[in-house]
Amino acid sequence: MKFLKLSAALAVASCFLINSIAQATVKEEHELSGAKPTVKNEKVVSKNKKEAFKIEAKLDTKKAQEKVKPVKKEFWRGMELPANYKQISIFGDAVATKGQAVNLIKQNNPKVKLECDVEEIVAFYWAEAQREGVRPDIALAQALVETGYFGFGGTVKPKQNNFCGLGTTGKKVKGAKFKTPELGVRAHIQHLLAYSAKKKPSTKIVDPRYELAHAIRSERGFVDKWSGLQGTWAMGSNYCEKIMVIYQAMLGMEMSEAEKKELLARQKLEQEQREARLKNDKKYRKQMEKEAKEREKARKKAEKEAKKRKQKEAEHKRHERVDKVVREDKDKDK
Repeated sequence: MKFLKLSAALAVASCFLINSIAQATVKEEHELSGAKPTVKNEKVVSKNKKEAFKIEAKLDTKKAQEKVKPVKKEFWRGMELPANYKQISIFGDAVATKGQAVNLIKQNNPKVKLECDVEEIVAFYWAEAQREGVRPDIALAQALVETGYFGFGGTVKPKQNNFCGLGTTGKKVKGAKFKTPELGVRAHIQHLLAYSAKKKPSTKIVDPRYELAHAIRSERGFVDKWSGLQGTWAMGSNYCEKIMVIYQAMLGMEMSEAEKKELLARQKLEQEQREARLKNDKKYRKQMEKEAKEREKARKKAEKEAKKRKQKEAEHKRHERVDKVVREDKDKDK
């Protein structure tokens, strides 16, 4: 009985195998005969291909967009730092305004210990730094780090007019002293130049440590970025970050009313200049078009006149030939 069941199962399996082989053989013969595969609608296939290309293009665009990463904000002790702050140069124009600087100082220390007004010290930094091409806003931010928003409280006393810790090589060393706040600011800017530029200051040197600092940097290499002062000007960590968070805070302060008016006036002037340039460009294009048309008109006129001259010359030569033939005939008749 078991043998019969096994035989029946083998027979069924054989039938399935033979059928599969037959179908495969038919398929192979069909392919070898060169018959084209049956496609119900070639347009649908073409459309699907186009859609596939579009999808691939969208995916490529998405990948490209993912590669462009947004500028990551950086913070120090919870305070925002300027973008790419380590690459900011010591040299350049101010971005913050005097009014913003004044408001920042007054907000953080209403009772400054200075030999002048806050507005005056800010004006000194702008004047002295701009003369030498140094960023006045960030130089002032450095002074605010060194003096604690002109509160002092350390080794240096307010009467010294020393705003950058010049000569304070130790806790008991008071450092340099200057007669006026203006000279103190000048010394600060000159000391920055000693670190960052081969060229000497444009004014008489009042920084007592300029020559020493300049000689050292000449040998070891000048630094032209604020981040380069870390480990050179100040040995403590995060010196650059301390300066930059104050500078960033300065940018967030409100401008003075005069600066707002000046900014609006400057923007208006720039807009007017752009419009004038655009208007002049239109006038220029119109003038060029007019001149081109006149040149084309003159060229056509010259061609027409030249053609007329040639026709006249040809007519004249024809008349001469006719006259010659007539004369020859008359001579023969004689």
